Amino acid sequence: MHVYQHDVGEEGALRVNLSELLGTLSKMKIDHSWVVGAVGSVTLMIPTWVQHEEWEVHHNEFIVVLVLIIFFDWLAGSQLAHKANKRQSTHQNNSLIRDVIIIGMCVAASLLDDAMHTGSFLFFVITLAFMHHNLYSLLANLALLGWDKYFPVGLLKWLNDELEAKARKYFGHDYNDKE
Repeated sequence: MHVYQHDVGEEGALRVNLSELLGTLSKMKIDHSWVVGAVGSVTLMIPTWVQHEEWEVHHNEFIVVLVLIIFFDWLAGSQLAHKANKRQSTHQNNSLIRDVIIIGMCVAASLLDDAMHTGSFLFFVITLAFMHHNLYSLLANLALLGWDKYFPVGLLKWLNDELEAKARKYFGHDYNDKE
């Protein structure tokens, strides 16, 4: 039995049996207390600006980051199409229309937040979802352009589905069947 002793002044010594503490911590795993604590703390950590109903500087920052990700994805995708000799102006026009619609959906989500009094929840869910989706595409484009040697293996595993789809689309073979 391990005992930790700490002097707390005039009241004497505080003794903690480490075996009992470890047993309690282990029980917390079994009854899912750790999950409840984690979910509760994440919920409490939601920034207050997500709860604000007015358009604030954070909205602008998220839109700017989304636009930058879309722009870099467009650049990398254009380079990939050029490398694969599949450059078409109709594809670029469709991409522009799609990207304007994405930004419009983020703004529409903010308007829905106002109408439904949900703070900025819908705006941030929609905007973060599009940020994730376009970042996923950007990273796959960069990997297919030869930058994959700079990516950690875990990132390549996460991108595997997108890499396979883009490799077939642009080069007609699987990503792992590089020529």
